[in-house]
This record gives sequence, C-alpha cells and structure tokens, in this order.
Amino acid sequence: MERKLAAIFSADVQGYSRLMGEDEGATIRTLTTYREVMTTLIQQHRGRVVDFPGDNLLAEFASAVDAVQGALAIQRELRVRNAELPDHRKMEYRIGINVGDVVVEGERIYGDGVNIAARLESLAEGGGLCLSGTVYDQIENKLALTYAYLGEQTVKNIKTPVRVYRVKTESELSSPTASASGIKEPDTCTTSFSPAVQTGRRTGVAFLHLPGNIRWLPWQLRPRWQGALALLATVAAILAVTYLSKALSARNSSAVSSGVASPSFKDQQRALSSDTTPVLPTSGRHRSFEPTLSQDQQGMPIIDKDGRRVGTYTESHALVIGLSTYTAGWDSLPGVQGDVQTVTHALEKHGFHVVVVMDPTVAELEEAYRDFIGKYGLAPDNRLLFYYAGSAYTVKPAYALNNQADWTGYLVARDTPLPTDPDGFRRQALSMERFASLAREIQAKHALFLFDTCFSGAIAFALAHPRLDSLDKTNSEITPQTTEPVRQFISAGTADQKVPDVSLFRRFFIEALERDSEADRNRDGYITGSELGQFLQEKITIASQGTQTPQYGKMSDPRLNRGEFVFAPLRTMLPPAIATLPSER
Repeated sequence: MERKLAAIFSADVQGYSRLMGEDEGATIRTLTTYREVMTTLIQQHRGRVVDFPGDNLLAEFASAVDAVQGALAIQRELRVRNAELPDHRKMEYRIGINVGDVVVEGERIYGDGVNIAARLESLAEGGGLCLSGTVYDQIENKLALTYAYLGEQTVKNIKTPVRVYRVKTESELSSPTASASGIKEPDTCTTSFSPAVQTGRRTGVAFLHLPGNIRWLPWQLRPRWQGALALLATVAAILAVTYLSKALSARNSSAVSSGVASPSFKDQQRALSSDTTPVLPTSGRHRSFEPTLSQDQQGMPIIDKDGRRVGTYTESHALVIGLSTYTAGWDSLPGVQGDVQTVTHALEKHGFHVVVVMDPTVAELEEAYRDFIGKYGLAPDNRLLFYYAGSAYTVKPAYALNNQADWTGYLVARDTPLPTDPDGFRRQALSMERFASLAREIQAKHALFLFDTCFSGAIAFALAHPRLDSLDKTNSEITPQTTEPVRQFISAGTADQKVPDVSLFRRFFIEALERDSEADRNRDGYITGSELGQFLQEKITIASQGTQTPQYGKMSDPRLNRGEFVFAPLRTMLPPAIATLPSER
C-alpha cells in the first residue's frame, strides 16, 4: 500500500440541488464549462484532478502554496464568469484544502487527509476557501493573504479536532467589518471567541470590545497578536460575569433563575408552584427550575466499595429536548410530550435541575445547547445529562452505502426540510460532527447523551465507539478512575432502525433509575453509564423482538473516555423543590 503526503483540494457547488431543480440542462452545461476551467487552472498550478463525481471535484498538489494559489485563481475566474449570469443561475464553488497523509491506489487517493479536505469544503461559503491548520502553517509566511480563524472543528472518524482558517476574499477586504455571510469578523486572523459581544440582556454586562484594525503590525504577526488580545478579552469577560453573578446571588438569595430560554421561547415560559403537579410541556415552551439542596446535602458523593469517597458531583443539570411538531414535512410525534414529562419526573427524583425545550428550530436547538453548556457546563465537578426525543436521520453517501463509519447522523429540528432537499436538509439539521464539537466545549468532567430517535445509531457511531459485546463488570466498579473525564452516549437503536412513537427507550430508561433496579449490575448501589447502556440494550432488544437494538459507548477521544457517568442510589436523593418562575414580557 503506497502512502504519500499531499495537499488535497476538494470542491463542490453551493446550492447544486436547487440549480438542478430549476434548470437541469443549463446547470449541466455550466458545470461542464466550469469543470474544464478548474481542470486547466489546477494543471497550470502543478496539480492533478483525481476525480469529479457529480458537482464535486477532488485534486491533489505536491505543494500547499500551489494548491492555495490554484484555488484562488479558480475563484477569481469563476467570479468573472458568474458576473455574466443572472443571480439565480450563478454557480459558486466551495473549496477546502488540507495537507495530510493519503493512500494511493492507482489514480485514486483515500484516507484521513481526503476526509478533512471534504469537511473543510462544507464549512466554506460559496466562492470561498477554507484551509486546515496544516495548510495555514505552510503558507502563512509565504502568501500575503488575510485569514479568519474559525476555531477547531470536529471531523468524523478523526480523533483530534482540526484548526480551520477561512481565506478572506478581495471584496471582504475592501469592507473588512463584514464577511460574505454578513457576520462581523476582525480584520485579520483571530480566535474562535469573538472579542466583541453585544450587551447581555439577562446579565446587563457589556463585554470588552477590542479594536479590529491592527494594520500597523506586520501581517505575519497579526494572527498571533490578535489571538492573544482575544484570549485576554475572554478571561476578562468570564471574570466579570462571575463577579456579577455572585453579587446578584447575594442580593437575591431567594430568587430562582429561569434556566435556558432562547428569545422566541421567553414569552411562553410556564410558571410552576411547589404545590402543583408538573405540567405537560407544549410546543414552544420552556420548563425550568432549580433544585433546592439542604445545608447538609450540597452535592452527591461517589463512594467506592470500601467506603472511601472518590469524588463528588457538586451540581446535577439536565437538558431535555422534545420534538413533537414539525413544519417542513416530517411526521408529528405526539408521544414525545408524554416522554418528556416522564423523563423530567425521573431526573428530578435523582436530584437533577431540569431544563426542558420543546419544538425548537435548528437555530434555537443549537442556542439551547450553547446556553446550557455556558451556564452549567463550566464547573468541572458538575454532571450534565442531555436527553433528545424526536426525529433523526442518517445520510449514507453513495460511495459508502455499506460502511457505517462513513454515514452521517443528523438531529431534526422543527424547521428542518425533508432529505429530498439535500442542501436545505444539511443546512437546517444539526449534524453529529457539530454536536461532537459542542460536547468538547463542556468543561464538566462527566456528560451523558441519550438519543431516543429513529436511525440514532449513526449518531452514536459518529460520536463514540459503540459497544456490542457484554459488559465487563469490573469496568462498572466505583474507583478513582470513575471520576476521570468522560462523554458517554446511548442511542435508541442502530443507524437503520426506526423506533415507535410509544417509546420503549423511555420506558426502560425510567425503569433503570428506579430503586433496586436490574441496571445496577454489580449491586454496588450505583448505576454507571456503561451499566445503563448494557441494561437498555438487553431489555429493549428483547422487548422489541430484535427490531430495536440500542447502541452505547464513550467518545472516541482518549481525553474523554476514561471515566464513568454515575447515577446515585435513589434512596439517597432528596426530591428537588419546584419554585415559581417570574414571567418575562
């Protein structure tokens, strides 16, 4: 097997499905012409076209400099040609370039280097170019370009996140405060944390705003200098928020915070009083409250079999998301609302503060995850649980119909189009690559993700190494290693399996958390994430007569797969108080 290091160039057409749907003949003619233009320019820059299936084009170069210069020449030429076309017929290519190791088989190339280039292509804008960190390191002192740092991005089957840089176009540089997508960015390469943040409506804190224009510095030094300034701004902002939070807490010690609420949901929050039964969540409604801990129960201790404390959960928080109603063609799931209510009850018994989000759009879904992580996921000794009930979908590339490792799982939001609109679906669904990136942002050591959806096996496979074998009971014992960082995932079935609206997953999850549950395999009084996964896999496979086989595992990242998420014995958990929430107008 021959291997080599190469600069891999991957490109595709933005909005290709729409163009084909509107005028198939004209699209094919433009595609053929542009492909010939691209091939000529690639060859002129000492590159080789490897393949061009559909609207995609894959090429390789021996030099990162040649690859980037070739890409820029292509985008300049296509920009000129697009100027002659009506707006709705313009064909804009997105390009990603990576330097990496590839496997050579005849005229074809394979491997992680190719996968990363394809991922970078999907992050680029139409007419734009995204580079991996390995490319940036090769060209930053050789080409006088301006870059925007997009942070570390997760790539399927690649353990280490990839640094991503976007090359700014000439038109952007003439108006440096706005990108092609209308998002404000600094003049030069910066960190993924934006130093200029609007005043927070809930906190009233105005974050630092750093000057974007640092053109007095040599261009080679701008990325490092502004990155350092952004990091300083981040630290200052965190300290300011922490100080203000403590001050507000001292002044309003009896107040209860309202949990995560995205803007479109805030007017629909439901107030709960301590003497009422929990209310069934409805569309567009958040339900959130804080558990009240007694003075002698400020956390949940984790005790080994010899009675030694190996760790303590200081707080327990859960984000429960239910999708029962859809607006873009997906079937409604009326059973989800009852599942959300039942799961919320069970988690409350185990001392969790629960935030419920019903029927969010994809933007609200990601915002809910980010807000929740920002509020509760920064303390190392907190435990976080995420429960998603709704629809999901598995995308199987034509080249990998039988290779699950190359399938992509997506969570479906209220406004996600059907997969018959591939481009719209990909943009309006939450991919597991994006979800894995969010999971890595959590600083709490323990997080458990549960997916009660159809086709959810692709989700678990993308995030973890699924476990299909029997559990080694020694792995479930409480030891000091239990408290090491971990991200654990449990899905309701495999990538090919549908699950019923009357949820077996919810039923057996609740059963697992009851007192004296069979899920406590070694009878030590605790239920670990692995024990829970094995219990759900065995019980649901039998109950469904093999039509539903849950998957479970830990994130395929050596930094985040060492510990175990732990549920305490039910008898030690006090029921949390339910406080009335102030309404927001």
